[in-house]
Amino acid sequence: MLTAIWQASDFRERDWICELFGSEISRHVYDGKHEMVQDNCILFDKFIHTRNRAYYERFAERSHVFLFHLSDEQFHGGYEVYRYFNGVFRNYWSSVFTDSILILPLGYSNGLSRPAAMNPASDRRYVWSFAGETGRASRPEMVSALSGIGPNRCHATDHGAPPLAPEEYRSLMLDSMFAPSPMGRINLECFRVYEALELGCIPIVEKRLTLDYFQNLLGSNPMPVVSDWKEARRKMEDLMT
Repeated sequence: MLTAIWQASDFRERDWICELFGSEISRHVYDGKHEMVQDNCILFDKFIHTRNRAYYERFAERSHVFLFHLSDEQFHGGYEVYRYFNGVFRNYWSSVFTDSILILPLGYSNGLSRPAAMNPASDRRYVWSFAGETGRASRPEMVSALSGIGPNRCHATDHGAPPLAPEEYRSLMLDSMFAPSPMGRINLECFRVYEALELGCIPIVEKRLTLDYFQNLLGSNPMPVVSDWKEARRKMEDLMT
């Protein structure tokens, strides 16, 4: 059994992490000062490129120690400290990471785990829904291409509009058939994909001409993947029939 050492208290995906590692973790400890080192532990940390490398070097003298490197969407680096651990987990797939590093999906945000029961697609109010910024990357194209399919609900948070409260967002997802999931700020992967899966929606994800990100991350999977949002509209209409 492992001790979980948390170096921050604001991990958005802590519920998901605890689901993944629950049976392997005997206790949770919050450090926050990059001081605690022990055998038989898993260190949950982020922004390691800004930390004192000497802290991570101390793990090389310990046994059965692991690192879960989180929140590295922009690939800031600091990867030289990986060598001090018996194993490393991280988010965000890239071909630069070797097979010795296990890349795990982002998972869902806290409070959005799967309920005991869900309505089938035929009993859901919305064909599709989206809550978030609509003015960047491919999102304007998404809204334009899908606006004619309804009923739908698009809650835009651009220009200072407030986001949905967590319970309202959860209810919206539970009442939607599809959850178009355009790229996040930097990466094609975002929490929305896994929140949709947890809450019974069909996520529709993007790929690029030279990058089928989710194929690389997950292998063969059933999620609809599109090169543009007009293609997404056609796939949604086909699935609805």
